[in-house]
Amino acid sequence: MPIFSLGLSRPSPILFLRAGGSLSPTYWQNGRSSGALVHAQVVGREALATIHAFRQHFSERPRGAADEARRWVHAHKPLDDVDVGLSETEMAYACIHADLYTLTCRVGLALGVDEQNAAAGRRKGRAIATLEKRDQQVMIFGTKTPGEAKALETAIDAADRTSPNPVVAERVLMGRANKNPYERALLLMQMAAFYPSRDRREQLLNEAGALLAHATATEAALHVTTSAYTTTAKAATGKLPPPPHVLMRTSSTLTVTAAAWKPPPKRGALPPVAFAVYAKPFGSGVGASLNSTAYEGSGVAAPLGSRVVLKGLAANETYIVCVAMLNANGEVVNGLGLPTAEIPALFALPLTLCWAYLGASALRLGCPAVARAAFAHVLNHFTVRPTPQPLWTMNPFDNLALNMTHVVAAPLPVLRTLVFALWGSAELASSAIQPVPHPTKAYVESQVMRLKMAKRLAMAMEVAVYLQDEALLNESAMRLYNAVAPLLTGNTRSRRLTKVLATAHAALAHLTRLRDERTISATASIAYELVGLYRLVNEAPAAAHFSKLDLPLLLKPESPSVRHARICGWIDLRSLTSVLAHVLTRLSPSAHFHNHGSRAFTAKAPSAD
Repeated sequence: MPIFSLGLSRPSPILFLRAGGSLSPTYWQNGRSSGALVHAQVVGREALATIHAFRQHFSERPRGAADEARRWVHAHKPLDDVDVGLSETEMAYACIHADLYTLTCRVGLALGVDEQNAAAGRRKGRAIATLEKRDQQVMIFGTKTPGEAKALETAIDAADRTSPNPVVAERVLMGRANKNPYERALLLMQMAAFYPSRDRREQLLNEAGALLAHATATEAALHVTTSAYTTTAKAATGKLPPPPHVLMRTSSTLTVTAAAWKPPPKRGALPPVAFAVYAKPFGSGVGASLNSTAYEGSGVAAPLGSRVVLKGLAANETYIVCVAMLNANGEVVNGLGLPTAEIPALFALPLTLCWAYLGASALRLGCPAVARAAFAHVLNHFTVRPTPQPLWTMNPFDNLALNMTHVVAAPLPVLRTLVFALWGSAELASSAIQPVPHPTKAYVESQVMRLKMAKRLAMAMEVAVYLQDEALLNESAMRLYNAVAPLLTGNTRSRRLTKVLATAHAALAHLTRLRDERTISATASIAYELVGLYRLVNEAPAAAHFSKLDLPLLLKPESPSVRHARICGWIDLRSLTSVLAHVLTRLSPSAHFHNHGSRAFTAKAPSAD
């Protein structure tokens, strides 16, 4: 988008994104030099300022439009209402905003650790200098006593001791985040990685989850309030004017309009024809008054039905707003009106994206309970559950389905985090499955759990196909095959596996290149197992359909290291790939298979022709 079309003097944020993306891996993989980190911090802050400018522009565009009250600042559709009206560009910028802020926090914390270690080095140097000076003053003060020597050594050790977490940097970043629940939650996720204690990490991540839950409730309430605004709303009655409608907010402005109000009848009183807006920070201990005119636009009379923009608000602070109705003589009618609820001055970040980041952080830091709760928020938004039925009448693979209304409405970065959330949810489910003997009740339960896990991975494949992201599709396919591999090793194979493998096969048909040797093996094995399952039920046409594989995708030279590789410890499939490719492409419904009792198979050798 040309920068001049927005009327902004700042450079395009794409430049900053490229710089941050190219630099950040270097900082974390090559020793994190302090100079590089400082430069990264500067780049991150400039990029954030640019994102703020662009989001400010997008929030001001609908001012005065018919759907102004419905275009709340959300980067995705967090509620059941998916017609908020945000453009793809607005949603993309909000996702970039979250990523940039997370990266900036990470760099800031890393710099804090370096500065903390440097300060410890300076303290240690001063302590050593004190010790050396004392050694040089033997002729004056005499030889050090054992107690004095021990005290000096203790001082040196204490000077070199630092906290694993950057205390000062945490305090500074928290102060900047102030009352912004999104930024505080993302910052806590980054802070948790610096603590060696698992309990402390879990405490920080739980606090981040509580902040996101608070943000969800706050945004939902504000969204409902703004969505209820109409120019033809019935006038409220009461002694005092009702709270005004907040039509839009940014990190420095609030756009409000007075709600319709009919004052109690009073002889000789003039009706209200205008209103003035008053605002103050929330929680300062004193309510708003007619003297609350510290912000541009407050205390200025405006005709009823118009909108007032309050400017100069402090970012990440919360405010209350109220109005005073004025008659034709400029007199206040019945005093100052009722205040609004607490309104945060900030740019909202994508809640689903933040929940997915929380789940990924918790899973990586060994806090499964937090990860499970965070991923549940993501899946509840993007999936639907069918009507519960008895286990013997339904396939456990059908326990979830994608909510395509929400999937289509979501920006692409959020959908990528949905794939990661599905992977994480499946990984958590996998950790709860224990090997059990067959046949037992526990064995059946483990099979059901494995099929439900496979469903999550199949949905990840579907989302990857929708995104046209072959890397995600390759990884999802590998994970899906590993999930169902134990179900394919027994003497009997459930027909319920047919749907699992067919779903995977349909998704893999969208691949143009297999990127991983293990995915090649899994792809060939999925087709092979499908053919075997359909032949067991005498479905020759289906078997012939699934026996078609693309040779260029599968034929790759073997190496000894790959030949002996095993998939999740279950079976070596790579050594069968070249055989499968030749056999399955020549397979007809009458081909002779021995597919009972083990994963190994034999087939008639292909003829010389």
